Amino acid sequence: MKPKAALEKFVQILSPFAPHIAEELWKSWVIKTGCRTKAGLKYNSELIREKEVELAVQVNGKIKDKIVVSADAGEEQIKTGSA
Repeated sequence: MKPKAALEKFVQILSPFAPHIAEELWKSWVIKTGCRTKAGLKYNSELIREKEVELAVQVNGKIKDKIVVSADAGEEQIKTGSA
């Protein structure tokens, strides 16, 4: 990867966390469009989806236990324990 391309990717990755700094860096490299308007990085939503979730079991507002269930389990499956 060329240095300019690497710097462009770095600024695109930095942009969601420090948008003002990223914008200044982007403009200082004489690229006329702002990095927020440039086609950003793409992500695969299947890779960020949780497979399991942790649920707290409460009695009278106090947490008594925590259980781990499948992320796509329905309310009835969780209540009956067949998740």
